[in-house]
Amino acid sequence: QLMGELASVLMEKRRQRGGLELDSPEPKFRLDENGQVLEIVTRKRGLAEHMIEEFMLLANCSAAKFACGQQIPFIYRIHESPTLDRMENLCRVLEVMGITAPGLRQNSSPAVLTKIMDDVRGKDMEQIVNDAIIRSMAKARYSPENKGHFGLMLDDYTHFTSPIRRYPDLSIHRIISANLLHMNPERLKNRFGSFVKDSA
Repeated sequence: QLMGELASVLMEKRRQRGGLELDSPEPKFRLDENGQVLEIVTRKRGLAEHMIEEFMLLANCSAAKFACGQQIPFIYRIHESPTLDRMENLCRVLEVMGITAPGLRQNSSPAVLTKIMDDVRGKDMEQIVNDAIIRSMAKARYSPENKGHFGLMLDDYTHFTSPIRRYPDLSIHRIISANLLHMNPERLKNRFGSFVKDSA
């Protein structure tokens, strides 16, 4: 129950700072006793999944802040602002659907995009607008340079909690472990300086 309350606080903080809340719906297959598909429905995420997601975001943010504070070589998960061309294309799509987005061409902040999503929430066009905004975004990527995360509105972010365990995720574990085991700062920089560029 306490974790649920904390997750609610974290979600509200994300909303207040203007982080995007976009959804990529997953299909759920309902099968009969013989394994034949009866229907395909949209899978809805429950409270437990939202809780896990919020704590993973917090862990990733904390790890990136720690690395910045320690000034150690590191791998960040960055998400840069959308290009002007992509924003122009998004505006055209929205205008076709009768959605006016004043200022979007000049200001592609997550808060402006969130306002658009809030305006269509619960309407038939919600998923189309959601998908159009996702397509307008730059692709998140790993980088040895900390450039912040546009979609989450965070200055410091990394990605080491993924259950997929990509190589950069494991590299981050190695760097943090070496630091916590008090590896000499100069040795740490020599060992991981070029490593983070190759791993990203």
